[in-house]
Amino acid sequence: MSRNLTRTQAALLGCLVLATLALGWSGLMLLNERSGFGGGSIHALVGFDDVQGVEVGARVRIQGMDAGEIEAIHPPENPGDKVKLQLRIGAKYRHLVRDDARVQIASDNLFAGKIVRILPGSPNGRLLEDQGELQADVQPDILDQVAQAALKLNKLLTEVDGTMQAFRSNGQSVTEELASATKRLNTVLTKADATLDSIDKGEGTLGKLVKDDALYKELTEALAQVKGAMSDVRSGEGTLGKLVKSNEAYGEAIASLQDVRRMANSVKQNSDAIKALPVVRSYVVDPAKELVRPDCKRIRMWYAEKDLFEPGKAVLTANGKRTLDEGGAWLNQQKFPGAEVVIASFAEPTQNGDFAATVTKKQSEVVMEYLRSQHSVHRTGWWWWSTRPVRSIGCGNAESPVPETEKLAAARIELLVFVPQK
Repeated sequence: MSRNLTRTQAALLGCLVLATLALGWSGLMLLNERSGFGGGSIHALVGFDDVQGVEVGARVRIQGMDAGEIEAIHPPENPGDKVKLQLRIGAKYRHLVRDDARVQIASDNLFAGKIVRILPGSPNGRLLEDQGELQADVQPDILDQVAQAALKLNKLLTEVDGTMQAFRSNGQSVTEELASATKRLNTVLTKADATLDSIDKGEGTLGKLVKDDALYKELTEALAQVKGAMSDVRSGEGTLGKLVKSNEAYGEAIASLQDVRRMANSVKQNSDAIKALPVVRSYVVDPAKELVRPDCKRIRMWYAEKDLFEPGKAVLTANGKRTLDEGGAWLNQQKFPGAEVVIASFAEPTQNGDFAATVTKKQSEVVMEYLRSQHSVHRTGWWWWSTRPVRSIGCGNAESPVPETEKLAAARIELLVFVPQK
């Protein structure tokens, strides 16, 4: 059974339909403004190495205005290629997008998701065509910057905490050192007070000088005498004054010193001549002449005194004999034509001069006798006349006259081979 609408009901139904259509049209217009639906909207592509979690439907903004949305996200075809975002931009904002515009991905706020921000470009640029491609402008994310700043701040606070803990742990030792220094200062001040008190009482040399008028008078008279003597010297009186003031006396003194020097040189020359006599030279040894031979090649091996002898003695130890056996084998390898062997012994520079001279002379003789008797270092062939000179010298506590380039023990025995050079 059908029922016909009255005229009033039909009019109300028509108004309801018209109102519904009007609301639908308004919704479509609003959707067009927000999402870019409708005629006149454009599409743009932009590539990013990292889209930072942006999703389809995320808003696109131009100068802070809601101008569209992300329509699609296209994955890269190959690893390392860019991720392409497809943007839909409303027709209302098309004139703001130029071909030199740049695109950024940013956070809307601390709690919302990501948005895409378009920087329009220069006014002189050309309008972007539909499906045109824009350049990405990668900016550090504000949240990432905040996180990095927080990490740096946390690291700084950790270092400060460590410093404070170290200061607290060292505070006790610093306090103890300060207390010790204060105690030592008090001790010094106490001694200073005692010294000043002794001086005030006239005790000690300085105290007597301050309190004893007679001693002060004697010191004053002595100073006056010294002053008078210096005045006589300046005025040319007395022997010293004449020597200082008189050129003639000074010249005579210089001439006398030169005569003494010439006499000393003459005595030295005579002494050297006596030492060179065949009978005397075997008893008098000059270390400088034996060790300094500029016309010879010097080959050396040395041992510390403690490796051969007990310190300060001239008796070979068992280990010293074994060590010298190696030295004897080495010397027998150095048999060159015309070569001479010298065994020199040196003592510590701090030893007494006479004691050192006696000990080193005896030590060098003991080493020479051992090497001659046990290893025949003086022999150079089978014939009885096939020998070479082997000498021993004790140098006492004096340094070697030969400049050394290597670090040697002060107390030592040197085995030296001198080979004449043509």
